Amino acid sequence: MNTYILDGNKSKITWKGKHDSTIKKGELRFSHGKLFTELGKVVEGFIGIDFSSLQVSDKDDLDKEDKEKFVNHLKSDEFLNTSKYPTAEYKIVDLVKESGETKVKGILNLKEEAYGLNFPIDINVEDKQVTAEANFDLSHINPLINDRINENYEGEPITGVELNFKLVADKQSL
Repeated sequence: MNTYILDGNKSKITWKGKHDSTIKKGELRFSHGKLFTELGKVVEGFIGIDFSSLQVSDKDDLDKEDKEKFVNHLKSDEFLNTSKYPTAEYKIVDLVKESGETKVKGILNLKEEAYGLNFPIDINVEDKQVTAEANFDLSHINPLINDRINENYEGEPITGVELNFKLVADKQSL
């Protein structure tokens, strides 16, 4: 079995949140991760998501003060509650081929609860590096996660969260 360590400098998550008619975009960082391969295939792994790194895109129409308010709002107890839950972790259980595409099956641990989270992924395993990319709408794949994020918010809930990530993991030397 080979071990690959996530490279946080080359890996990132971009997000797009939909609320009423507004769309906001931003970025998150991975905090840690390891992937394990056998015979050129990822067989398991785990990836940490650093919610305290949440940012709004510089291309967004918010000024600096409004961006800061918006980020603080997303990090607040009403949504992600990053003071209590600064990270989430995704555990890869399996990768399967379905209808010609690869899907990763796993469990997302978010705010002390576990959610099944399966989505299509493009993954490439090479001798020295694993790269992966995915793009999916979290609210379509598992609406319970969207509900959990919105549960303490008294306003109109977020209606969709699209995630796009690029992950790079380098082979661990023995």
